Amino acid sequence: MTQPAIDAETTFFGGRFIKVLVTGGTGFIGSHTVVALLESGHQIKLFARSNDRVKSTFESLGITLSRIEFEIGDITDSNAVEKAVQGVDAVIHAAAVYTMSRKRSGEIQRVNARGTRTVLDAAYRAGLDPIIYVSSVSALLPPDGEILNPDSPVKNPKGAYIRSKAEAEKIAREYQSKGAPVAITYPGGVMGPNDPHCGDGMDIIVDIINGRYNPMIKAHFPLVDVRDLAVLHVKLMESGKGARRYFLSGDRVLFTGLIDKISELTGRRIRYFIVPSWLIELPVRLIDFLSPFLPFRIPVTLEGFRFAKWDPVFDDSKTTNELKIPLRPYSETLSDTIKWLHSIGKINDDQVGKLSKD
Repeated sequence: MTQPAIDAETTFFGGRFIKVLVTGGTGFIGSHTVVALLESGHQIKLFARSNDRVKSTFESLGITLSRIEFEIGDITDSNAVEKAVQGVDAVIHAAAVYTMSRKRSGEIQRVNARGTRTVLDAAYRAGLDPIIYVSSVSALLPPDGEILNPDSPVKNPKGAYIRSKAEAEKIAREYQSKGAPVAITYPGGVMGPNDPHCGDGMDIIVDIINGRYNPMIKAHFPLVDVRDLAVLHVKLMESGKGARRYFLSGDRVLFTGLIDKISELTGRRIRYFIVPSWLIELPVRLIDFLSPFLPFRIPVTLEGFRFAKWDPVFDDSKTTNELKIPLRPYSETLSDTIKWLHSIGKINDDQVGKLSKD
C-alpha cells in the first residue's frame, strides 16, 4: 500500500523535479542516504519490507513519515518492483543482505544478486536516470596483487556475501554495457552513528571495545563514514551522465591502529597481540564451519579472515578528483559511533570512557 507524501519537499534539479525511489532505505547506508537526499530537497519514495521498519528507522533519525512516500514489497518480487518504479525519476538500489555470517548464507544467495537484477531491470525499462547501485569494494576481490579501482575486473571469490556482491556487480556492469545510466558506488567498511539495525560494522566496534580481537593478524581496514557515502549518492543524483563508477573506500587503517585509536578515544587500554595468518587459519576455518550450529555469535568469520589476509589496497582518486567529497577524519567517525553505541546501551559507562564527557 502506498503511503501519501503529504509534506514532501521538492527541488528543481537539472531542469526537472526529482523524485527518488530508494531500496534498502531502512538500512544503514540507505537511511543516511535518504536523510541526505531530503536535506538536498529531493522527494523520496521508499521500497521497504514492512511499515514497522520504516517507522522505527526514520523516527530514530528525526524524520517525520509525512515527508516520505513508501511501498511495501520484496526486491526479488518483479511485480512489486515494477509497480514501485512508476512515478519516480531515479532510483538508488541499496538493498542487500549484509553479513558474513554463515547462518544467513542461504538468504544472501537468494536475495542479493537476484534483487539487483530485478531492480535494475525495472528501472532501466522505466527509463529512470540515474540508476545508482550501491556495490562494495569486496565485489572486486580477491585483489590478485593489484591496486583495485572502479575499473578492476570482477572475479569469482569464495564466501556467500562476497560472492553475492561479485555476482550483483556483474549484473550492474551488464546493464552499463547495454547503455543504462547505472552509476555504481563501492563503499569500504561503513561506520558511523545511527545504524537502525546495528549490523556487522557496529559489531566490529563493540567486539574491539570488549577485547575480542585477540589474537589477530596484521591487516588493514578500509573505513568510510556513512554520512560521507550519503554525500556521494547525492552528488550522483544528476541525469544525462551515463554509466559511471566510483570508489569510496575511505581511510586504509591498520586494524591494530583502529584498536589503538579506540583505546585513545575512550582512555581505556585494549590489549591485543599479533600472530602470523597461517597460525590461526585452521582454527578460524573450524569455528566458521561450526558457527551455524552455535547458539551465540562468533566475532570472526572465514570471509572476514580472507579479506584481512588479502589486505587489499583501493584507489579512491577518481572520486576525490572528480567529485571533491571532503571526508571526515576517521577519529571523528569512531568517536561519533562509540558515543551513539553508548547512548543506545550497546556499551556501558566504563567502556565509553572519557568520550562520555564530550
